Amino acid sequence: MFDNNGPELWLTIYRGVNSVLFEAFQYGALKGSRPEEAYRIRCDATNNTAEMVDLGQVLCEIEVAPAAPMEYVLLRLSFGGDGRLEVFES
Repeated sequence: MFDNNGPELWLTIYRGVNSVLFEAFQYGALKGSRPEEAYRIRCDATNNTAEMVDLGQVLCEIEVAPAAPMEYVLLRLSFGGDGRLEVFES
């Protein structure tokens, strides 16, 4: 159960994911000349609606461009109020 499902939690999740992906970018695992070209993270009010917050869910969307010739990969992380983590790939 999250203490406070809101902007502070979303920023904490964003920072954690960004840290991992930035390191992957620095080691050449992601393509692009800048981090903005290599990955995108969205964990804010645009994808965490009031309805989701009321249900105790947090959604973090992650797009990455692997160094191998591929399109962006979209990962959606969903944190449930019951402590479950679900990962969806698009």
